[in-house]
Amino acid sequence: MAIEPLEIKPTMSMDRRYWLVGLVLVGGIFISHEFYHFTKAEDVAQAQIRFEERAADRLTSVEQSIVAKQEVLRSLVGFFEGSQNVDREEFKLFVRSALKRFPSVQALEWIPRVTASERSTIEATVRKEGFEDFRLTERTSDGTVITAGPRHEYFPVFYAEPYNANRKDLGFDLGSNPNQRAAMGKARDTDSLTTSAMIEFSEGGAIALVYAPIYRTGQPNETVLQRRQNLRGFARAVLNIEQMVEVPFKTRRTLKSPAGIDVYLYDDAAAKGQQLLYSHRSRKRANSEGFVLSRANVESGPRLSVSFPVGDRTWSIIAKPMRSDFGVVVSLMAWSGALLPTLLAMVLAAYIYTLFGQSHRLEKEVAERRQAEEKMRTAKKEAESANQAKSRFLASMSHDLRTPLNAILGFADFISNQYLGPLGVTKYKEYAEDIHSSGELLLALVNDILDLSAIESGKLSLAKESLSTKDFVMECEKFIKQKAESLGIDLTTKVPSDILPLYADKRAAKQILINLLSNAVKFTPEGGKITIGVTATNGHHIIEISDTGTGIPADKIATIADPFVRGESNPHKSQEGTGLGLAIVKSLVGLHGGDFDIQSTVGKGTTVTVKLPGRANQLEFEIPKTPAPGPAPI
Repeated sequence: MAIEPLEIKPTMSMDRRYWLVGLVLVGGIFISHEFYHFTKAEDVAQAQIRFEERAADRLTSVEQSIVAKQEVLRSLVGFFEGSQNVDREEFKLFVRSALKRFPSVQALEWIPRVTASERSTIEATVRKEGFEDFRLTERTSDGTVITAGPRHEYFPVFYAEPYNANRKDLGFDLGSNPNQRAAMGKARDTDSLTTSAMIEFSEGGAIALVYAPIYRTGQPNETVLQRRQNLRGFARAVLNIEQMVEVPFKTRRTLKSPAGIDVYLYDDAAAKGQQLLYSHRSRKRANSEGFVLSRANVESGPRLSVSFPVGDRTWSIIAKPMRSDFGVVVSLMAWSGALLPTLLAMVLAAYIYTLFGQSHRLEKEVAERRQAEEKMRTAKKEAESANQAKSRFLASMSHDLRTPLNAILGFADFISNQYLGPLGVTKYKEYAEDIHSSGELLLALVNDILDLSAIESGKLSLAKESLSTKDFVMECEKFIKQKAESLGIDLTTKVPSDILPLYADKRAAKQILINLLSNAVKFTPEGGKITIGVTATNGHHIIEISDTGTGIPADKIATIADPFVRGESNPHKSQEGTGLGLAIVKSLVGLHGGDFDIQSTVGKGTTVTVKLPGRANQLEFEIPKTPAPGPAPI
């Protein structure tokens, strides 16, 4: 609405003029006040964005540093599972490169399960290896090392690297310590990594112990009883908590410059008041003043945090700026902008007209700035969401990519350096087979990621053609039939001989069917049954894959085909892979203009239905309403 000019008549009383001048001045002062605070708020918002970018880089680096140490332990488990017997020298050579790459790993150890009847034989064997004083030991309540007392089983430190720094632990029975015995028991019964609470030393520093169970090769370990009976021992990593946090700050180029950010690492599973594992003080601090360690104070005010699993515990990292206002200093421009409206109001008090116009422009500018601030908040939320997705993807992929790659590097190092003697030693063939299988796994992982990337970026085009439905299905069945028979699974195909041809991209359709069959075989127990059924009705081909497998919980079906959703929370996804199989199937079906459905009952089985449009429907969809001149499309 336009503001009508205000005419000041010569006959206007002095009181009225003072009132108008006073109103203009008050308005100018108010605008100055608002402009100052808005400008400062904008500076703080910009500083917060910079803080979150720098904090995210620090949190991701520390998280990756900690997660990588768990992968070293998993690769050690894979090494033991790939060999019937690992001697002391093989163990030393295998862990050497990992210890060199990760200085925060203080020790990697092999802890076998030794029964009471095996104790004397084990002690005698180690003494013959040159460890003349070797014996199974334990500690009394005052810390004195004594010979281990009689028990039905022992868990001694058998191999420990680096040896010189850990030789005092050789032979120590971890089963004699109630806390360590409980951690090992949980790892054994759950077939997963377990992590101890923080252990502090009197000379300073703290460590965390991570255990990974190793079972006898070829023996079942599906139930708790089977795991207890077939336990071979444990791999243990001793992690230096301080170095896991500090090494990224010293080695990564982007973290070497101080940013005025304090970093706190917590163990969420620990008792309240004992959760702080380590705190990194910003190098911009001259002293410890204001470096508050109370978690309640750390979690108040601006901060950025991330949580992730470490064995069976959850650790959290919190990045907090040194100052709640991010150290923003009001700029000269902000002060000038704040004073300017007041000065203009004083100078232009007689020109009411002009003042109103200026006020309108300022209000518009404030509105635009508030809109810009809202956009920045939205961008911040999107950045947080993207950062969380990246963290989930890294956690999802870290194990799958690192485990086979560590195995490839370790075994290749053995062969290339001929540690076991010249080429021709039988064990080299085992290592080469492990390298080949690990390489195939890595290739499959990369192919899945590239396929989904091509689909989502719209770079995958379909070359549809008429396919003999029966021949196509039998070709896919032949691909999976041998694996099903080797697992004792009955594979049945029901395709009418006179069914209409399938109109689809052959490669994509083959990938759809083989992915579904592979999933069915993977989750169908021995003696189970898989049925492939194909029908054609109402211009569509309907393909059904039914199995008598483990089934999917009802609350998981909605997200079963989402990318990167996998693990125990999603039992229908592969334990080795990106979790993209069903996501690729769903995307390829969508590209064909078809439908994808899953019906499942836990303990009874799963039926996946794929509905693809027939040739007539495809042509109707592809032909434009006004065909271009030229030959009709085929």
